[in-house]
Amino acid sequence: MGDKVAVAKEAVRIRDDLDKVKSEASMKKVDAIQSIADSFKMMAEAKLRKQEIKQAKYEDSIMLIDTSMMNPVDATFYEKKKATIRMKMLGHSSSHE
Repeated sequence: MGDKVAVAKEAVRIRDDLDKVKSEASMKKVDAIQSIADSFKMMAEAKLRKQEIKQAKYEDSIMLIDTSMMNPVDATFYEKKKATIRMKMLGHSSSHE
């Protein structure tokens, strides 16, 4: 009879150990998935910052263009672009106040 009790206790201990291992594996899986999601989020944020920097450099280059020696059509095109950029800058700066 004592052997049956010992075997039953060992079976319960093994089951509990298995449940613990399964739970730890599940938590590691969740952590891994979260880590991957965080990495993708950081990559997307970096891509967005890179695009914003590229756009700012482009707008800066437009603002530096001298239209005084251009033909009227080209000058008008660039002056309109400059005006759009100025309006964007004014709108952006006033939204931060």
